[in-house]
Amino acid sequence: MYNSKKRKGIVKKMKKLNFVVGVLVVAAILLLIILLISTFFKDGVKKPPEVSSTPPLTTATATPPTTDNAVDTPVPTDNTIPVQDDIAPLTGEKITREATVGKEKLSIIFSSELFTHIEMDTGNQYFLKSAAADEAYIDIAYHQDDLELRKISFLEWYVPDFIPGSMNMLGQVFVAGSEVAAEGITTTNGTKTAEAWLIEVEGGFFSVVAGYTDEDSRDVLYRMLDTLEFSL
Repeated sequence: MYNSKKRKGIVKKMKKLNFVVGVLVVAAILLLIILLISTFFKDGVKKPPEVSSTPPLTTATATPPTTDNAVDTPVPTDNTIPVQDDIAPLTGEKITREATVGKEKLSIIFSSELFTHIEMDTGNQYFLKSAAADEAYIDIAYHQDDLELRKISFLEWYVPDFIPGSMNMLGQVFVAGSEVAAEGITTTNGTKTAEAWLIEVEGGFFSVVAGYTDEDSRDVLYRMLDTLEFSL
């Protein structure tokens, strides 16, 4: 009798325990299902990328490729006249300077827009308007003197404060860009440069002098000297 009651009590406790365990298992299964569903929606649904309304601060620029076989641009030497394609040929009035002895004469084209012309007893002077006074000029004259005696010290009058040793005799050269050959001389005082071309004629010689302080003025002077012509 006692054993029967005891057995019934144990069975009753086992049923309660099984019920509790069953409830816990069902709860665990439900929790697992909820976690799986949550994970699926979190990983399976992707948010669209955010579009920035602010433009980028910098834009990348492609660097052009470099080649090893690039051709070097030739650098003109001191005796080469620089070519300026953007400057039109010099036009204007043609002025002739004749020797007082013989038939030789020099002629040059003078532009009143670029130069101021002053005619003197000994020759013609042309001062560049774009330069300061006496800083850029061309002087053409005739001299009744011996060329060999005068050429050594000829430029001392134009550059009295020249640097010792800077007086260079260039020998027979062409006058600037022209086709007129002459004895060339050059000197400088460190700021101003003077170039002279001396042409021997009957009874004396012609002198063509260009004075300048900068290369831009020199280029304009050379444009004018390029129109120089010598005839007998």
